[in-house]
Amino acid sequence: MTIPNYCTIKGQLLLGVPFYSNRGYKGDPHYNLIIDVEGSHHRVAINTLSKDKSEICFLLDNYFNHPLIDQLRALKDGVHPNAARLDYWRDKRLVDIRRFTPIPFDTPGNDNDLNDLYAKMLTTVVDPARLTPCEISGRDYTETRDAYPPISPVTAYAIGSVFAPGTPGQGVHDIHMNQGNLGEYMKDNGTYTDGALIVEVENGFRAFFAAFQTQRLPTDNKGNPLPDAKPILKVV
Repeated sequence: MTIPNYCTIKGQLLLGVPFYSNRGYKGDPHYNLIIDVEGSHHRVAINTLSKDKSEICFLLDNYFNHPLIDQLRALKDGVHPNAARLDYWRDKRLVDIRRFTPIPFDTPGNDNDLNDLYAKMLTTVVDPARLTPCEISGRDYTETRDAYPPISPVTAYAIGSVFAPGTPGQGVHDIHMNQGNLGEYMKDNGTYTDGALIVEVENGFRAFFAAFQTQRLPTDNKGNPLPDAKPILKVV
C-alpha cells in the first residue's frame, strides 16, 4: 500500500500558522499553511513532531535546483494527481539523506526551531502588526491560532496526500518521506510517493524535506525497509 490521493497542490500562500507549545493548542503539532487555489482555500499540514515525541528530521534547501522545477512552473494553480513523484532514496539529485538533522518545533530563542525556519522560508515573519487570526480544524476540535501573511509573494507546491477534498477543511498532509516505516505505518510505504514543500519566492525556489527518526533506509521496491536498513540518522 501507499499513501492515498498522492497529489501536488499549487497555490498562492495566504498565511503561515505556527504551532506553539505554550498556547494550549489542540491536536498533534503541525505547521499549517493556508493557500489560495483558484479562489478556494486549502490547508497544508506539515508534521513538526513525531507521534513518539521525537524531533522531526529536516533538510531545507534555500537554493533548490532540480529538473522538477520546470515541471512545477508549467502547472496551473490547482490539484494535480501524480504531477510530481518524489523519492528521497532513489533520486539522488533531490535530497542528500546524510544531511538530515533533528530539530525542535518550538523552543525559546531565535532561528532554532521549525517555527523560525518556516517563517524565514515563507517570509511569514512573526510581527504583531501583521498578526491574522486563523481558524484551524482537526478531527475533534476547531480553534483560532495566530497566523502571519507572507511579506513577499509565495507560490507554494505541496506534495503529499490530499484529505477532505471538496469540503471546507480540504488540504494536503503527509508532507514527508513516505517509505521505510515499520509497524502501523508500513501501510504508508511506497516508492516515488514521498512528500515535500517547495516554494517559489523572491525569484528562486526553496524546498523543505522531512522524515521521522524511526524511518529506515534503504527500502525495497514496495518502500519497505530492507533487512540491512538503518534509521535515517545512521545512513551514511
